[in-house]
Amino acid sequence: MSWHEGLQIVHAEGRGRHVVATRDIEAGKLLLTEECAASMTFRGEDENDPPPCCSTCMEPFGAETLKCKCCELQHYCSRACLDAGCRAYHSSMGECAAFEAGLETEKDGRKANRREFDFHDVPQRFLIRVLSQAGRWRVPGEPMTCDVINRILALEAHIPEEGSEEHNWLSAIARNTLRLMDESVEIGVAINVTDAAATSKAGEQPLLYGVRQLTRLLCCINCNSHTLYAREVGPLKAAGTAIYVQGERVETLCAC
Repeated sequence: MSWHEGLQIVHAEGRGRHVVATRDIEAGKLLLTEECAASMTFRGEDENDPPPCCSTCMEPFGAETLKCKCCELQHYCSRACLDAGCRAYHSSMGECAAFEAGLETEKDGRKANRREFDFHDVPQRFLIRVLSQAGRWRVPGEPMTCDVINRILALEAHIPEEGSEEHNWLSAIARNTLRLMDESVEIGVAINVTDAAATSKAGEQPLLYGVRQLTRLLCCINCNSHTLYAREVGPLKAAGTAIYVQGERVETLCAC
């Protein structure tokens, strides 16, 4: 993350940690930049509409619009963005297959009136994106990396009391997410051996991300995500969401 030289992080009683300016800063100056840990565009207003912008570069669409032929949730402005998205997170056997399963499960859940089977963009679909982009999850049964995920888990977040209605609902989403990913609900998602050795040696992290860890991850995502807005003439329109691990305490709107 890159900070403007006129900013400083301070801590004050009653206000907690926050950012202050150490000198006058001209209006319009860029204050900080940080690459997000994970980002995702929202779906269109209906199933026949594309999202507000490209799923990879998040720029407005031009003459060409390509979409994933399998899940049909990812839309791209070019072949280059399609290929980049597939390399970065949207693997055919990983995220794409999980998105497809989510859409099918949602249909069944609506018939049975099961709320935990909803497949909204947030938090359900975005949880899979975080695991795929930040955790590099690609194929069921293969380990993912945990460095960035652990940093998200370390963010401040409201964790509902175990046994409460909210906690039970989040836990149900975590279990359903593991099913959509074709991972074991009882075991969880495996962690890369190198990452796991570094964390388990200190006794801070299990070798697997199970329902408990994914439930906490959901809480951290919900409390620390930022809305992305498309650059358009007229009112700002929410285009997607993203999570950052350094600048998450800075309350701001992000433009894409």
